[in-house]
Amino acid sequence: EYGGMKGILRVAGYAALFGVFVLVATGASFYVMAVSRVPKVDGEIVDPALSAPVTIMRDEWGVPHITAENETDAYFALGLAMAQDRLFQMEALRRVARGQIAE
Repeated sequence: EYGGMKGILRVAGYAALFGVFVLVATGASFYVMAVSRVPKVDGEIVDPALSAPVTIMRDEWGVPHITAENETDAYFALGLAMAQDRLFQMEALRRVARGQIAE
């Protein structure tokens, strides 16, 4: 006999402890991913590619409204706003186009 009821309880305890560990690790991973994926939409971003100041204001629904002095800066700001809102989708589509979705 390997230990009878004590052995079964010991294995069940280890399994429960492992389950709790997996749940905590998974929850922590999702939390870190969610917090790190939130784009910076407040404050100031300085980029040397801009030739003049650009303003990206978001309304109450999060829709970006861009004010720029020239077209090039406006397109740059539009790309930034799109990346803030849809970076995951852009990355997924890039991987699909290159055939790397399984990586």
